[in-house]
Amino acid sequence: MTTQLCLVMRTGTGVSAVIPIAVKRSERPLSTWQFTGTLRTYQRDILATLTPGPDHPLHIVAPPGAGKTLVGLMLAMRSGWKAVALAPTTTIRHQWALTATKLSRAAAAYAPVPDDEPQATISEDPELVGDFTALTYQALSTVRSTDAVADLAREQWIDDLVDAGRSVQAADEWLKDLKSSNSAAYRSGISRRASKIRTTLTAQDPKLVERVLHPHAIAAIDRIVQAGVRTVILDECHHLLDHWALVIGLLLARIRASGREPIVIGLTATLPSVDDGRAFDTYSGLFGDVDFEVPTPAVVREGNLAPYRDLVWFTEPADDEITFLTSHDRQLRRFLKAVFAGGEGLDFLLESIGFIGIDGEQPTGIDAQLEADYAFTESAAQILIHTHGDHPAALTLPRLIGNRRPSIDSAIRVCARFALEKILPDASRADEWHAMRRTLKDFGYYLTDRGIRAGRNPVDTVMAQSHAKNDAAVDIVHHELASADGQHVRAVIVCDFATEGNRRGRSTGPVASAVECFARVCADATTAGLHPILLTSQHLHVASADAQWIIPALEELSGLRLAVDSGDENEPEQADHLVTRVKVESSSPSAAVLVRAVSTLMEQGTVRLLVGTRGLLGEGWDCPAVNTLIDLTAVATSAATQQLRGRTLRLDPQWPGKVAHNWGVICVMPPRISLDSDAEISRMNRRHEQLWGLDVTLPTGHAPQASDYLQVSDRPHPGNQPQPANTLLSGQFPQIVTGIDHSLTLTGQARLRALLEGDRRATINQLNEQTLQLIASRAATYEQWGIGQPYSGDTSHDTAVSAGKNPTFYSPPTLWTAVALLSGLCALLAGIIWPMLVMWGTHPVRILIALAFMVVLLGIAGAWRLPVEIWRMLRGRSHPARVYAGATVAVSRGLVASERGQRLVSLDEVQVRPYGAVTVGTQAMPAGYVVSLPDVPDASARTIIDAVSEVFAPIETPRFLLRVTFQGDSQRPSTLLLRMVSWIAQRISPSALYVQVPKEVGRRKAGAKEFARAWAELIGPCQLVEVSGVEAMRPLAQARLASRNNQTYSRVRTVWA
Repeated sequence: MTTQLCLVMRTGTGVSAVIPIAVKRSERPLSTWQFTGTLRTYQRDILATLTPGPDHPLHIVAPPGAGKTLVGLMLAMRSGWKAVALAPTTTIRHQWALTATKLSRAAAAYAPVPDDEPQATISEDPELVGDFTALTYQALSTVRSTDAVADLAREQWIDDLVDAGRSVQAADEWLKDLKSSNSAAYRSGISRRASKIRTTLTAQDPKLVERVLHPHAIAAIDRIVQAGVRTVILDECHHLLDHWALVIGLLLARIRASGREPIVIGLTATLPSVDDGRAFDTYSGLFGDVDFEVPTPAVVREGNLAPYRDLVWFTEPADDEITFLTSHDRQLRRFLKAVFAGGEGLDFLLESIGFIGIDGEQPTGIDAQLEADYAFTESAAQILIHTHGDHPAALTLPRLIGNRRPSIDSAIRVCARFALEKILPDASRADEWHAMRRTLKDFGYYLTDRGIRAGRNPVDTVMAQSHAKNDAAVDIVHHELASADGQHVRAVIVCDFATEGNRRGRSTGPVASAVECFARVCADATTAGLHPILLTSQHLHVASADAQWIIPALEELSGLRLAVDSGDENEPEQADHLVTRVKVESSSPSAAVLVRAVSTLMEQGTVRLLVGTRGLLGEGWDCPAVNTLIDLTAVATSAATQQLRGRTLRLDPQWPGKVAHNWGVICVMPPRISLDSDAEISRMNRRHEQLWGLDVTLPTGHAPQASDYLQVSDRPHPGNQPQPANTLLSGQFPQIVTGIDHSLTLTGQARLRALLEGDRRATINQLNEQTLQLIASRAATYEQWGIGQPYSGDTSHDTAVSAGKNPTFYSPPTLWTAVALLSGLCALLAGIIWPMLVMWGTHPVRILIALAFMVVLLGIAGAWRLPVEIWRMLRGRSHPARVYAGATVAVSRGLVASERGQRLVSLDEVQVRPYGAVTVGTQAMPAGYVVSLPDVPDASARTIIDAVSEVFAPIETPRFLLRVTFQGDSQRPSTLLLRMVSWIAQRISPSALYVQVPKEVGRRKAGAKEFARAWAELIGPCQLVEVSGVEAMRPLAQARLASRNNQTYSRVRTVWA
């Protein structure tokens, strides 16, 4: 039967379209479903922009709570075919089924299905496939082994050998022999084929894939295909890595084999990181590029997610952990020193740096080694300085590479090279080789015949799972409760492990875990007063003082039988009188049931603090009442970070003004302890690169305004006073940016750098005081987000360049240079006039004659140009905005010349504004500058901005360097007097330094030359240095040393408008 139906789409302004559909319901059952609600702006945009079809998968990115389920179903309704939705958890699966039911019921109410037409079926059962079926990935993902892709690669290798003329049995035997006789070649062959498979999973031969899947998985796929399903919705598709992706690849291939082209809709809150390597390749092979992305700020601004702040709390390791860490570091350095202390070690270091002798005050031979392998040679030289400080080479090397202590990682690499070249080839030293391997393994490194590989570093493990983080979590809760909105606080503390965690550095007591964290919570009177609960997949604990009423409440809400457990000997003994362990006596208990029960108690306010693990609470758990997350995990991937922070962003009907606080706890060493450990800081930065938030580098409530920007062109033009990209909101709301700028103020960032650099004046408390200023009022945060205000939704990029220790570009040197030049000029004039007065006397006529003579003399010397030249010379120093603007234009020209860019920009298009302020002495200086290109299309702007950031970043090993001087004129001073004045200025306030030519600019020499030409035209004299050949190594070493000493920082930020 054919039915005439209408697809009704409603928007915020009413009914936008009523589309008649003539369709046989049994062919396209979802086409009759109806949505009669109001779509959000970004949902309308997605549906207006994207059309599902077999040509390519739809790939949509939107944050948790953005309404992806409704969008996915409405796209499936547009195609109309039977559909299956796959989700990672049963909770999410059930949400799909509920939403689908509402849409099908709306259709039935609008146009009842005739008696002779089958009724719509919505199923969550893999045994019964309906018009719409919601399943978990696990229902289809059973495989024969833990590495299905590797198994598939081996099967493909067998097929290749069969195609070459072998039998299947002979090919299998040959591979077994290869694996035992040449494991490296076997691993290489498997890896090469597996890598190709991961990028082409959807195109694999179904029969080949079936070999590695369990029969149950194949049967479930068969039922889906036989039911006529064509649309496949993949929710939280960032999970599709390796074997899950393999199953989806087979499902799509089987649908094609049945004569239907599958329609794929991929939905996720976040993308896997490129750093995920082969997992990212797998994902990209399935979905390709993103078709539509909804930034979290858009959902917040529309009022569909709660406003929030991402905050950072710093702590130091516990005393026993510090003892372990310092002992570990001391033993490792003692071991490394012993390796190189002897004659053989010294000879190896001298050989590694190519030392020949001393020429004057410089070692000879090192330049050639630096050219061959700069990083290794520099590391070997640093080790030589610190182990053989009295050697002639060690006495001279600091002038070239500095006196910095080698990092542990760099010293380990040199040690590994020594072992491979000096110990391994000598059969008589086999015991020494194995002893070194065992020792390095104890320190977290694996030495093989291929080199060194870092394993689980004990230092990083101790820092990531420090017991001090439990105390930090309690401190955070204290501060939150003491704030103006303390009565609203509902907090969750998330840990990596329930009971198993780091044991190193723990002299007594249990390991770091959720169980121990809960014991600490119960031991504190304030946090115990929040009636906390510990919930993991295997544990349910309550405070002993609350057991009598919480256990019955949980039984009533969950329908489970609960009883007090006698305990586990592996759990904390010291908490026995504070913590009551609860066991579930019901058969087939469900963690999801308990999660819902605990969530209900939190919504009621009877329980205000939950401790759990990321495995249970990190994804798919929704409790609108939760508004404070304390993240004690070591997670830093994009997907896990986004998912975990999404737990607090659901709107709370009981608190319309809800604002979420998401805390990350970072462990850093106190400045009195010298220890290589940057993993926690690196983890913090990686997390924040994926997160949006309110920029806190400007004063609270202040957005960049016209007066913040600096004039960078000599002629009037509209760009002299540019408006920020978010012009509607200028002066009302802060910018919304990615990166650490939305969690740490500039003062906080400066104090963190000082702490990491060992400045004993810097303290953890100073850092945390900066953070506490941001939580004074959640109501203020709510206002700053501008809920309900219009927005463009565009994103752009800028680069923030912060000052180093010796800020050449900034104002203070200008004053001293000007004073020195003025004093020198006065001394020069006095030197000319005084002898004349002594010789001729002080008669007025004679004085006039002397002055006239001086004017003529100075005119001949070109002094009439002196004021103009001095102004130009100083302008480049006192107006660094001109330097950054000029560098941006120079970069754009260089990119075009190197065929890496398509867009030239002018000074008028460059916006430069101060990046906060710091105090130097009694003078306030810019802490840096922000450079942006608001009127340039973002695709071109991003390329330029990335390159500008690279110019001012610490110098590594670029292909080209630029030796620059900031005089404001591209020509050499034209007269002897001006050259003398310039020389004086250089001595008093040095202005010459090196910057690196960006990689993309320097890919072609023409690009580097154009960059240098533009720099000379717009900023000042410069010299292009190609870092090639032995003669270029000294300038490179000097440039790197100066760059490290100055410590200028630059980073690219994404800005949402």
